[in-house]
Amino acid sequence: MNNFNNERRFFNYPEPQEGNPVLRGPFLVAAAFLMEWIRFIRETAWANAGFASLRKIRTYLEHFEPRYDPTVVPIALSEAEAKERGERVQISALQQANNSQTLNPSKFYSAADYRALYLSGELTPVDVAKAILPLVETDGPTPGRHAQGWRELNIERIMRAAEASTERYKNKQPLGPLDGVPSAIKDDYDLDGYSTTLGSPRDYTETPKDGESTTSWIVRKLEEAGVVIIGKLAMHEFGLDTTGNNPNQGTPRNPFNSGYYTGGSSSGPAYAVSSGLIPLALGSDGGGSIRIPGSFCSVFGLKPTHNRLASWPGANHSPTCAVQGPLAVDMQSLAAAYEAIAEPHPSTQFPPLALQPSPPVTKVLGIFDAWISRATPSVQSLVRGLVESLAAKHGYTLVPIEIPFPAEGQMAHALTVLTDASTLLYDTKGLTPANKILLALGRTTPSTDYLLAQKLRGMLMQHLSYLWKTYPGMLIVTPTTACAGAPIRGGKSELSYGVNDGNYTLQSMEYVWLANFCGLPAITVPAGYVVPEGRKDAGEVADRDTEGKIPVGLMATGEWCSEDALLQFGFDAEAAGQDLRSKPPNWEDVIERAKDEAQMSRGPRRATGKQKSKGHGPVGAIQYDLRELTSSEEDIQQAWQLWHIIFPDWPIGQERFAGLLFGLKGQHWIHEHGFCLSYYSKSGNSGNIAAIGVLPEYRHKGLGNALLEKGKAGLKDAAKVAGQELNSLAMGSIFPRFWYRVPTSIVPEAKEFLSHRGTYETTDTVRDLYKDIQAEIAPPEAMERVSKTNIKFTPWSPELYEECMAKQNELFTWAGIYKALAARGQHHEVMVAIDPDTNKQIGWTLMCSFGSSAGDFFAFLPLLPSGEKTGLIAAVGVDEAERGKGVGLALVVKAMENLKERGMKGIFIDAVAIRGFYEKLGFETQWEYEACSQCIRVLDVHKSDPADSDRLTGTLRTVDLRTLPKFTALSYVWGQGSYHKIACNGCDINITQSCYEALTSLRESRQPLTIWVDAICINQEDASEKEQQIVLMGSIFTLAETVYVWLGIGNTETDQAAEYIYIISQLRQFPAQIPLTRNYPCQNIFERLAEIGRYTLPLAFRTWFIAPYVDNRHPRGKASWFIDTISFERLIYADQIDNLTKCSFDCAQGSKARMYSLICHTGLQPQNYLVALAQAIRDRDSKWPHDRVYAIDSVLRQLGAHPPSPDYQKPLGRVYRDALVSLME
Repeated sequence: MNNFNNERRFFNYPEPQEGNPVLRGPFLVAAAFLMEWIRFIRETAWANAGFASLRKIRTYLEHFEPRYDPTVVPIALSEAEAKERGERVQISALQQANNSQTLNPSKFYSAADYRALYLSGELTPVDVAKAILPLVETDGPTPGRHAQGWRELNIERIMRAAEASTERYKNKQPLGPLDGVPSAIKDDYDLDGYSTTLGSPRDYTETPKDGESTTSWIVRKLEEAGVVIIGKLAMHEFGLDTTGNNPNQGTPRNPFNSGYYTGGSSSGPAYAVSSGLIPLALGSDGGGSIRIPGSFCSVFGLKPTHNRLASWPGANHSPTCAVQGPLAVDMQSLAAAYEAIAEPHPSTQFPPLALQPSPPVTKVLGIFDAWISRATPSVQSLVRGLVESLAAKHGYTLVPIEIPFPAEGQMAHALTVLTDASTLLYDTKGLTPANKILLALGRTTPSTDYLLAQKLRGMLMQHLSYLWKTYPGMLIVTPTTACAGAPIRGGKSELSYGVNDGNYTLQSMEYVWLANFCGLPAITVPAGYVVPEGRKDAGEVADRDTEGKIPVGLMATGEWCSEDALLQFGFDAEAAGQDLRSKPPNWEDVIERAKDEAQMSRGPRRATGKQKSKGHGPVGAIQYDLRELTSSEEDIQQAWQLWHIIFPDWPIGQERFAGLLFGLKGQHWIHEHGFCLSYYSKSGNSGNIAAIGVLPEYRHKGLGNALLEKGKAGLKDAAKVAGQELNSLAMGSIFPRFWYRVPTSIVPEAKEFLSHRGTYETTDTVRDLYKDIQAEIAPPEAMERVSKTNIKFTPWSPELYEECMAKQNELFTWAGIYKALAARGQHHEVMVAIDPDTNKQIGWTLMCSFGSSAGDFFAFLPLLPSGEKTGLIAAVGVDEAERGKGVGLALVVKAMENLKERGMKGIFIDAVAIRGFYEKLGFETQWEYEACSQCIRVLDVHKSDPADSDRLTGTLRTVDLRTLPKFTALSYVWGQGSYHKIACNGCDINITQSCYEALTSLRESRQPLTIWVDAICINQEDASEKEQQIVLMGSIFTLAETVYVWLGIGNTETDQAAEYIYIISQLRQFPAQIPLTRNYPCQNIFERLAEIGRYTLPLAFRTWFIAPYVDNRHPRGKASWFIDTISFERLIYADQIDNLTKCSFDCAQGSKARMYSLICHTGLQPQNYLVALAQAIRDRDSKWPHDRVYAIDSVLRQLGAHPPSPDYQKPLGRVYRDALVSLME
């Protein structure tokens, strides 16, 4: 054992004592205590991975003192001692040789790269800030494509910091290595000018006292270093799990694979750093919340010693386990960030870094092999491989160690964190269901078990101090997590309502808990990748080029205050694993964008004209000189050349290109730097933007917007010429065919542009399929099935024309194609299936050769492996009465045989939405197209200004309904004229008196308020947009969390009705059965409350609602229906959104039970709209009787009900009562 003279001294250091040996035995022990105190683990996630409870090891812990606070403080050296030892190396000077002198676009950009560009004058912090902000915009009409990682931006504050840094560089007075470097902070830090929500619907913003700043201490340290804080980042609600799932504010997806989480709770910081948007960020870590997302997103993360970094002036929300710390894209950035924020606050006992004794540099790695073996095989392989490389190339020595009770320690850590949280969050109203469960369990923890957990903490800390006495300077190495990533298995529902996956939580926290529970510092470094779920080789080690790969991390845990040693380890691991890392698919080249920004701001502008606002919608594009593309040889040549520069991966021959543009009449527009190709279809009154292209060096300057607007205007004009109106607009093209929709292989920035600006129509994801038929037509089993089909197949002929066209017009939308083929005498391009018994046509498909008139209109057929020997199968249709009998399968096989006889070597099938059918024949995906977005604007209504309380302000931003965003909706009548304004996004929008009064009332009672209001959220000056958005109104009202209905002046009766429905809606919080007496042990809770309700309901309510309703529809008695009940399970069924507006529940109690389920139960998620309707009565004011009827009628129709005949003179009480009756029916 090595002997060191410079032994470090600590305050509160645990007495070195070897702990008891690790308990061994089956892992399926059902611990009674575990079953009692944390139900969700028992019932959901840990049911198959039981642990011995803390009570089971009570005898091992009896003689250990409880340790409530794991803080260990190094005793500072005197300045003389520090000088005498001369042992400490400046952190920022570590691994200076690794600092690249030239910018390398193939690697991640570090803080040092930004500083070098600033010093050279090539870029400024202002350029960088302007490049980043559009990408992360959260409040504008079109959110940035990385807005999911951000929660809030303060543009004024950001630009002020960037301008100050730019001025310092201009004057050659930068503050240091981080001056001007962009960063951002997790939403559990306080920062002046920002709110703090901790990822929840609540506002925890600190109120400044006597003008003092509320900014967190270490954020101040970053700002003092010149860092430009680009806003606040997303996080898991209250940091209480490790996925990053946040139904409240949105969930960032893993930059490497959007089907996976980033990890949490520092989800936003990991996402932002991994995506290349910023080189460093601040997170926090109470149970791996820096290290887990760092591992899952392939970035570096440091969890410092407990209390080493001060949370002042805010509170530490998990004071016995949580710390704050940095994440970074590389080790040099991580080290620089830590050195900047490690300056101790005057109130702490920790010394400055310069006076902190350094740990011995022994390069010893402790290996607890049995513990590492609990990780998945691929994670073990990657971690062990990197450790072996460190030993071989960087001189590390490996020593075996053991740590007692790792499973029990993990449980004790979870118990402690939940109990800490439950004391802070007693009121759980509005929190996610997952956190409500966790916090309730925290409140049920017995004090004796909490004490046992702290005793185990004390024992573990003493054992660890013994290990470091035995192996000074040792770092304990493990995987960061036992699993590779966190897949989003529940899709939209999971993202909307949250997730509890205890098995995943257990695996993700297998190793990280030790550092939190015992107050140790730890670091995570990238270690490689694993193949994702859904692949044939899922779970295997992946190489850098594997699509959708999932990152894995290696973690080192050190002795208290050994951050220097961990950072040195990080540099070594970075060097050893430098060939393991690659950029994620959504990585942003911020520096290149900043250079474009610099060129625009400091160089000559190529565009002319001014920006002008189009109504209250998005800011209009710069005015460009756009002209219509003609069929002249010069225009075609120019467009063709532009195409091949802009779309180099999609080449088209010039002759074919001309035929695509003008073989069918299109509306095309061109500029010297870009073009827009579009087509109008008379048959569907629809427009298609087939392609928009802008030269790379002219992007982000408004030309794409200008071309798109020109294309849309041209399609509207084409519709007018045809005597029609444009019914729909979609991205992609049908005939001629470029891309059916937006191809998944298109660069992300183009995809984002198209999805947010092009269409509001929704489609399923579709694919183009291809199969080589040289070896076989189809697999033997498919051929055998076709041979048994008793159907006649024949190419189309003139004799079959009339019957075929009648069926096409009746069943499908492809009649035009068939008609065109017949006109050209190309009947042989269609295969027909005929029932031999009736001699009737029952199936049809196109089977076109490459050179056919139909094949000429498919742009990319020449790109397929079979080139000009490619056949096309499309428009496969089977008579409804014959479906499910194998007709379609046989029809395609016969068409393939026909095409092979005609010399085709491969078959192409376009725009396939179904899955599994063509795969039976051996087809594989050639190109895939994303579903179009379903975007709407929503309004974030600002709080009232005390200085001008009548002024209404808000921010418009765009959300995608596919992501189930959180918003409410307002239904009201516009009324007569515009009397008020709302200031949104720099524009004043005219609104009616009724709208103004509704919003001002809601603003005061509900904050934050995100709402959809038709007059504001739809651009009233854009007829096309209004048409598209009206189609979505059903989805808008259905997906809104609450629909507020502005009904007008209320009265006592309606208030009582709303109050009653609100109270009875709370029944969902209770079990189905409740205990009563010894002789009558239980009764259905609804029966019991119904009996009470008969005698305690307000007389006015019984008279106003129940009695008239029952008298009219159920003569059995005035209140008898109210006593009938249905099962609790049936009420839950009624909660589901898919069942909400269905009328038939098939209940034993018939229609009465159905009514009861709808009126008396709010629903789990989302809220029952009936109750929302009832509660909306509280927010009402309208001077016109017909407003009330109009508003209620509108909402009822959106909810699928059949409203009563309008009666504009009906009293409000009757309007409201009849609305409830209509919904229940």
